[in-house]
Amino acid sequence: MGSVRLTIVSDSHLSPRTPEATANWDLLVDHVDQTQPDAVIHTGDIALDGTAGTDDLRHAREQLDKMGATTLALPGNHDLGDNPCE
Repeated sequence: MGSVRLTIVSDSHLSPRTPEATANWDLLVDHVDQTQPDAVIHTGDIALDGTAGTDDLRHAREQLDKMGATTLALPGNHDLGDNPCE
């Protein structure tokens, strides 16, 4: 089996309210397009505040869809809340 090239990203905090985060995300998308990893893994806090409503989660999904590689996104506390069992 050959090597697998991954890009790992975390804490993007994407939201329509954080254009600076979206600008950073666009740079990441360009990087992935240039380096062509086998997969991108996002390790959480994709959205700024996914528990306050669906706008941030919807925006984060739209940004994830820009990725030109297989992407696995794991939710973090900003996506689900600090204690989703309460």
